[in-house]
Amino acid sequence: MDQLIKMMIIYELHGLSDIALDTAERFADRLAERLDVDKAVNLLADPLCRVSGHRQRLRGLNWMPPRLARLLRTVQGTPAG
Repeated sequence: MDQLIKMMIIYELHGLSDIALDTAERFADRLAERLDVDKAVNLLADPLCRVSGHRQRLRGLNWMPPRLARLLRTVQGTPAG
């Protein structure tokens, strides 16, 4: 059971929350012994759950690499320039 949870954490940390979500849904009956599966699914399915924290931290930086700045502008919907 712990291996499944660790695997889901690793997936999410690498930006593969869709695979972590699939794993949570597929093994929900077994995972329910160790965690709140509904809450985990809601967090993994929330597209802003992880992104907003990174954006907030990046805005606080005085400088960021140009490639990262372009990527951030693209993610936020403004054209990279």
